Amino acid sequence: MRPLCTTEQIRELDRRTIEDDGLPGASLMENAGRAVAAEILQRFDDLGGGEVVILIGKGNNGGDGLVCARHLLGAGVEPLLFKLGDPAELTGDAALNWRVWSAGGRGAFVIEDEADLLELESALERAVVVVDALLGVGVGGPPRGLFGPVIELINSAGRSGASVVAVDLPSGLDADGGAVLAVEADLTVTFAAPKVGLFLPPGYRLCGEVVTAAIGMLPESFAGLDLFLSEAADAAAFFTPPPVDTHKGGRGRVAVLAGSRDYSGAAGLTGLGAARGGAGLVELCTTTAALLLVKPGRFGLISRELPDEGGRISPFGSETALAALNAADAAVIGPGLGDDVNVGKALRAVLPHLEVPAVIDADGLNNVDLELLAGLEMPRIITPHPGEAARLLGVAASSINEDRLGYARKLAQRSGAVCLLKGYRSIIAAPGGSACFNTTGGWSLAVGGSGDVLAGLIGALLARGVEPFSAAVAAAWLHGSAGEYAAAARGAWSAGPEDTLEHLAAAIASARRGEET
Repeated sequence: MRPLCTTEQIRELDRRTIEDDGLPGASLMENAGRAVAAEILQRFDDLGGGEVVILIGKGNNGGDGLVCARHLLGAGVEPLLFKLGDPAELTGDAALNWRVWSAGGRGAFVIEDEADLLELESALERAVVVVDALLGVGVGGPPRGLFGPVIELINSAGRSGASVVAVDLPSGLDADGGAVLAVEADLTVTFAAPKVGLFLPPGYRLCGEVVTAAIGMLPESFAGLDLFLSEAADAAAFFTPPPVDTHKGGRGRVAVLAGSRDYSGAAGLTGLGAARGGAGLVELCTTTAALLLVKPGRFGLISRELPDEGGRISPFGSETALAALNAADAAVIGPGLGDDVNVGKALRAVLPHLEVPAVIDADGLNNVDLELLAGLEMPRIITPHPGEAARLLGVAASSINEDRLGYARKLAQRSGAVCLLKGYRSIIAAPGGSACFNTTGGWSLAVGGSGDVLAGLIGALLARGVEPFSAAVAAAWLHGSAGEYAAAARGAWSAGPEDTLEHLAAAIASARRGEET
């Protein structure tokens, strides 16, 4: 996992690097601006005079932009600079870089009032690349004064075809999440570590592609951080081939309590998710009606028939279900069970006596409460979507996406389980506070059945002895990666959960090669 920083953490990282490690702030600024210039030069060919416009703010972000301008100039690209506010207001390392830039008689068009915006507007109409170096990590709240109109002009240029490159993060975006008016970037070159606001709404809609540039911090400086981004290595670690004489029991046995007459497909997709995730044995525990529709034997799955009432599992089958679940190495409980009184009774009879690690998903969450989940003793992972998370916490569903990280952590803490809060940039949170944002997947996975495949995949990892937080992180990365492969092969509009299953093998192979999808 790669570290992810809040505003407070990145400030402390800067302080330690400068004060404790002795690396001057000017060196950090130099490395940051050089990295932005390098990305521009690598991505864009034949940049002539006037085709790169750089917007310089009042603080260190503006200083990074000045360094970027100098390195572009050294590479034969002469950018146009627009300085928002009097250059005399610059301080510290930013002021140093203004003196260096202006030493050869170069300067910038200074924007001090609304009349000056006409010159900027004209330049932006000709721009191929616009570099946003206005506001950095240290600036919170809505843009004030002329920053708002300037941001609107940048966005207008972007919509007209210019490529917008944000320095560290788009101006107007809070590094911890939230924005009223912000730059809409095509590329964000962020420094040292990504900022959490880039991976929360609305940041992930504003930042475009995110590239992280190392600017000189020592690896040990990142110790103690509790926010992370998933990467291929997090999944690859659990797919090293076992000994050649491994038998099916050695690859883990998963029992799946899922499905009903109305949602038989959920049981099949969950079981196949576990099988394609590498489990040696997968047993479907479900109703007669579901078994008739799914026919698990044709997929190499074994089955256990449970008594039902109205097509859903009956409390009378609780002992049979519990015996099957406890005979496995891990359990997956909930997909497609339905939401009614009898299902709730059955789950309340099963869950307190479960002895193996479990994934509790979908109707496994809809029929219980946080008090029951918190009282369970076995290792567990809960996988709510925002609506299920809202019901468990007793808040409005709209609230969850307003603070996804906060609510994921709250659910993990109150349930005592690892919480995988589903959605774009799914968040995996541990009861102790650590959290990881998933970096794979996209809107093609927003289709019924995707969560069932994910639940089964997590179950396969648990059955092989992977601890819950790592299992959830790895499964989310693989599931998202498989979804990306499926979208590329089938088309994003047409790819379904069966296509995600088909491409899990490609996702596992890419993880083992160390490829980020």
